[in-house]
Order: sequence, then structure tokens, then C-alpha cells
Amino acid sequence: MLIFAGGHGVRMNSSAVPKQFIEVNGKSIIIHTLELFDGMDEIDGIQVVCLADWIDELRKQIADHGIRKVISIVPGGETGQMSIYNGLVSMRDAGLDPKSLVMIHDGVRPLVSRETIRRNLQVAAEFGNAITVSPCTETVILASGDGTQVLDRNMCQMARAPQTFRLGEIISHYEICIANGQTSCIDSATIVTSHGCALHTVEGNPENIKITTPMDVCLFRGLLNNTADE
Repeated sequence: MLIFAGGHGVRMNSSAVPKQFIEVNGKSIIIHTLELFDGMDEIDGIQVVCLADWIDELRKQIADHGIRKVISIVPGGETGQMSIYNGLVSMRDAGLDPKSLVMIHDGVRPLVSRETIRRNLQVAAEFGNAITVSPCTETVILASGDGTQVLDRNMCQMARAPQTFRLGEIISHYEICIANGQTSCIDSATIVTSHGCALHTVEGNPENIKITTPMDVCLFRGLLNNTADE
């Protein structure tokens, strides 16, 4: 089992520091994420995709915090899709078995639970893929040129990370997209389902947010402090 914790380094508008390197409680967000996976027996290795200019800094932080399972760090691409593809190709080139499970996760989702990770592995091992989802808790409106439509939120779910696949299969899906000139797909689940493949879902823990705004950083800090006080 190999975990892929990645990102192509989108920055928050309010900071020159890539969001995964923002420090919260003495550690960067990506180190919080990596420590979680590093401490799980189910994880054999970690492949990280990172902004090229920040790779040296990430290596230093990994060493400073004693993270053991990072196998390599590769530079990201122009889009999130191409960053993930770079990481997947690096795994293939390193000789990883095409049948190996790879878990694609955002470096800025440090609050994913161990149970969500384990359920991903179980479902992907049985069905070939696993997509973490969360229920919609607000009204969902579909807007189109013909007007708007309120969807039944009980029939809707939000796709999150991690998303888990067989290495050979997910690379094939990415290469079909790239050959067709598609390089900005929003996530792996979108790519796989666009090729007619069924997705198998795992309901994740609700606090598994993606930290993309300053408000998210504040929420993450608050959740960490509440956990520490328990």
C-alpha cells in the first residue's frame, strides 16, 4: 500500500506561503497530514508532490519531524491533475506493482480519520476503487441556461479525499484524459467516472475539510486545540 499526499501549491490570496506550508500549532499543515499517514501500519510508503521551489524546505521539515515513510518528493505540474499524474508516473517508474493500491490525498486535509483511511483500503481492495464522500447538509441548486432546479440533497454527496485506486488502472485513466487534451479535471473520481467506471464510496469523517481559505486555517486550529484539551 502506498499513499500519495499531493498538491500543486495553490496559494491563498492573503499569503505568499503555499497553503500547505502555513504553520499551525508549530507545524506546517502538510506535516500534520504526513504525520498521520506516517504513523499508520497500513501505509507502506508516502510519495509527495510539491511545488519545485519548496521541495528543499519540505525535505527539511520531514527530517526535523522524524517522518520515516516518505519515499520521494516530485515537482508538481501546471494543474492539480498534472501534479497527481507526475506522482503516479514516478511510482510506476520506481517499479511499483501496477496492482498496488495508491491513495490520492490532499496535503491540506490533515483531519482525515484513520477509520476513513482504513475503510478506503478495504473498499478499494474489494472493488478496485474507493472515493471518500460526505453528505450534503444544505440545499443544492443546479443552475443551467434553462433556469434552476433544486436537487434532493439526500441523493447528493460531496466527493472528498482520500481517493484510492489500483496504480495501473488510475494511470491509464489519466493518460486517456491527457491524450484527449484534458489536463484540468477537478479530481480522480471525475476522471474515472467520465470513462464509464462505477465509483465505490466511503463516507468519511465530517471534519475532514480541505484547508483553502484563512477561515479554514482558523477552523483547523480550533479543532486541534479542542482535541488537545480532551
